[in-house]
Amino acid sequence: MKFVNPGRLAMASSYHIGQKLRVPKVGLGLVKIIEAGAACCISSIALLVFANATSRYLFGRPLPWTDEVVIALMVWVAAFGIVLASIRGALISCDLLTRSLSPARLVLMRRLCALFSAGVMSVLAWLTWQYIDLFGNDVTAMLRAPKSIVYSGLLFGSLGMTIAFLLSLRR
Repeated sequence: MKFVNPGRLAMASSYHIGQKLRVPKVGLGLVKIIEAGAACCISSIALLVFANATSRYLFGRPLPWTDEVVIALMVWVAAFGIVLASIRGALISCDLLTRSLSPARLVLMRRLCALFSAGVMSVLAWLTWQYIDLFGNDVTAMLRAPKSIVYSGLLFGSLGMTIAFLLSLRR
């Protein structure tokens, strides 16, 4: 596995297309589980959309409940994706101002940004938890499933990003 200069790795913007990303060894199994979850969600979305289209156009009987499931799965796909990008240090960023910093200052800037980002994501997680507490028992129109299933994707994403940002401090 090829690594980039540690000073340049300090910022997520040091990622280049085709470059192998560093994932903490502790998180390799977790990354595989998250990737599998994302793959299952994406596969399920494709199957549900295909089944609904087939049922609608071939048999004249649409499956309206699939819309609710697909929307919930899309939230989870986004949550899985943002957590994976956070773990890998591949979030989109602009290095216009940090490009001229010395490696030591880049590391300091990376740590400050990681702490700030972890704080913001933990606040989002707390607010999401409160929202789920208030409205999580509401049910969807077709399936009558609790809406907390959808909102939990946002909670997973914000908690996952918080953990990823805090773990990035160890690099």
